[in-house]
Amino acid sequence: MKATIIGAGNTGFACAADLARHHITTTVYSRDPAKAAKLTENPFAITGRFTTTQPLNVSSDLAASIQSADVIIVATWANVHTTVIDALRPLIHRGQAIIFLNGNWGLLQAVAAFTPAWLAEKRGSILETSGMPYVAQWQDHSLHISEIKAKVTVSTYGAKEASIKGINLLKQLYAQVIESPNILQASLSALNPIIHVPVSLFNLSRIEHAASFHILTDGLSSAARAYIDDERKHLASALHIPYSSIVHQLATQWGTDFDTLREVFHGLPTYRDLPAPDSLQSRFIVEDLPFGIDPLVKLGEVLGVSLPYSEKLAAFAHAVFDQVPEPDLGFINAETIAAVQGTGLA
Repeated sequence: MKATIIGAGNTGFACAADLARHHITTTVYSRDPAKAAKLTENPFAITGRFTTTQPLNVSSDLAASIQSADVIIVATWANVHTTVIDALRPLIHRGQAIIFLNGNWGLLQAVAAFTPAWLAEKRGSILETSGMPYVAQWQDHSLHISEIKAKVTVSTYGAKEASIKGINLLKQLYAQVIESPNILQASLSALNPIIHVPVSLFNLSRIEHAASFHILTDGLSSAARAYIDDERKHLASALHIPYSSIVHQLATQWGTDFDTLREVFHGLPTYRDLPAPDSLQSRFIVEDLPFGIDPLVKLGEVLGVSLPYSEKLAAFAHAVFDQVPEPDLGFINAETIAAVQGTGLA
């Protein structure tokens, strides 16, 4: 099996190193030719969950990178999914699987852009995971992988054979891979946005002043925890998707047993030691607002589900973070939802 990763950042290289240690031929695509050449010529150290000095093939030629790939993994911010999808469409070969790692609605966006008919003709498949499997950070010329999730939930759409390629690749990397019974479950189950955006707003002054604190322990109050998950449950019900609370999701993803969100955040070093953003350009805001909270609001509009908290939160967040544009979420519509679910919503 051969894989190509689009996204030369923390997650992309963590996944590439993980694939390499499982003897899967991997290419990482970077838009920057100089970066690609430097990383190919100079193997870097991997520390943390496993230790190795890892040479990787990094290319700035997208067409060549995906030419022989069985599976293409998109490990970019959701903000550039449109650019990635547009670039991939003329290059995709028959039978390839595309996985949006921590998709943030990437699957639905890709199906709308490619169209179900085109995917059927190509015998291709789109997959999406519900959460980021890796916690990793560059340190000098090494990548420290502090955590790899024990359980990964994935949604799939498209040709069965291509979907199996993607699922089999994920099963080589993660202890437990759960296939969602509903196409939209992975995106609706993504937890970062519904945690990160409110907690960033509640700590706006501290972030603006680059205060040093732990965002999910020092920065999240009991009052915030009380309502942070409620409206997601209403959307799940409208879509007939099994609902799982934030606490249950996090506990099962990390193979632990906690009863409250406070216990999760204080009990797991990944969350307990997570530093707060030091600027308003944080991914917590720039990605999780337009491709986390905004899609929930849009989905509520399409389904006719009242989401007063999410609507007010999105409106206030955009007013405060006026550098974050409202995204084009036209792909979240009744027709596309019907196509991926077979519900007849259209």
